[in-house]
Amino acid sequence: MSGPGRPGSGGEHDLQSKYGNVKRANAFYDNQVLDYLTPEMREFILNMKMMFVATSDEHGECDNTFRAGPPGFLRVLDEKTVMWPEYKGNGVMASMGNIVENPYVGILMVDFFETAVGLHINGRATVELSGGITLETARAYAESGADFLSSGAITHSAPAVDINFRIQPD
Repeated sequence: MSGPGRPGSGGEHDLQSKYGNVKRANAFYDNQVLDYLTPEMREFILNMKMMFVATSDEHGECDNTFRAGPPGFLRVLDEKTVMWPEYKGNGVMASMGNIVENPYVGILMVDFFETAVGLHINGRATVELSGGITLETARAYAESGADFLSSGAITHSAPAVDINFRIQPD
């Protein structure tokens, strides 16, 4: 993929030209950079027990955090959407706060133990609050910056906030 519209930043394109890597980079873009999850990628994601989530606030100050759970904690909703629970953790809420200000997110998953394969996906995230939402508390939750609220018998006592992550080409 050459010319305008190819993935990556202007800075990386400049360096590819400077160091003679344009052809190699274009081959990578053509063969590895997709705007959807293949069936193999979806299976890989469903088997993950951990991931790293990179976010930044509206000023570009970055945060990268570790998330873990049993296989399936990172759910694949369709070929362009994954969802994960945002557990209460240390209460800082850095990732979720950053997503409210700047929806761009990067996720890195690595199978360190069996295949040494990694998958990174970039896209935009939305925040869906669930658990403990009542008519009395809905307004406060809505004003927190969440994109969606969920309430009901199943979500009432949920221990986590769901983050929907959609792969969207720019």
